[in-house]
Amino acid sequence: MRFTQHLNFLWHYFRDEDVANIPLTTEDKKYVDYYCKIMNPVEISQHTDISHVPLFKTTGSSYDFHRIIPQKDPVRFKYRWGDLTIPPDQPTFVKNRKILEIEGTSVLLPLNTGRNYFRINDSKQFTQKRRQALWRGSAFKVWRKEFLKAVEHISNIDAKDTQPINKGMFSKVGRPNYMSIRDQLNYQFLISIEGNDAATNIKWILQSNSVLMMPRPRFETWFCEGLLEPGRHFIEFKSDYSDINDVFENYASRPKLCQEIINEAKEFSSFFFPIEKQFAIAREVVRKYKDLTTPL
Repeated sequence: MRFTQHLNFLWHYFRDEDVANIPLTTEDKKYVDYYCKIMNPVEISQHTDISHVPLFKTTGSSYDFHRIIPQKDPVRFKYRWGDLTIPPDQPTFVKNRKILEIEGTSVLLPLNTGRNYFRINDSKQFTQKRRQALWRGSAFKVWRKEFLKAVEHISNIDAKDTQPINKGMFSKVGRPNYMSIRDQLNYQFLISIEGNDAATNIKWILQSNSVLMMPRPRFETWFCEGLLEPGRHFIEFKSDYSDINDVFENYASRPKLCQEIINEAKEFSSFFFPIEKQFAIAREVVRKYKDLTTPL
């Protein structure tokens, strides 16, 4: 986290200012049932309360917990840090879950918002950008390595691994393929490939004047990646990457359709700002969780 983000949280926290105390519309509250899919009352064990969520451990998420749940709230709950791929046994607050999860035990909260939820300003129009698809990311997963191999000879796609070339115990030296978000925005098509869970770059690509290209996502966060529709919010290609060049050629020749997708993507992403509104919605999620869970 940036130093200013620490200061911002601590300033409000020690002044006992409630950043989540804002009014919500009926439309805002419709998302509560999507984030919390508990259907029936259920018992939970080995629970905790907000006073036992460490403030200065995993601060990106713990700060958000303390923004959402007031210190005086007696709600008992279960929570898990990090990128999760296996549903918990009991209803648990998490950052991500499988889109097709049937257990309903992964209850989403907007966590690590300092890293994941920020606005971008893209002043360059789609038609002014480079007619190429771009991917920059750390190829630490097998499927990302497979992606790089599948596109290495496709001239329409510029894809490179940004992992450090010398990664030792005491140093991480050299990232020759690194590219800033500002530089990536010079390309008409931006590719997203999942890593540990939902891909982080989805959130800023959908705010841009570039078109998001990706396989159908498997994981989702508070950003509701499971509600994204191919052909409306993003361009879909197969998970084995076999059709990616054909998909690119099809859409690159249809700038009007691409602009329509960009407009829909921006409309979708606009719901998630300002972040204070998200904390207020999350408080409603916590309230639903409290109503449907009984601590043992």
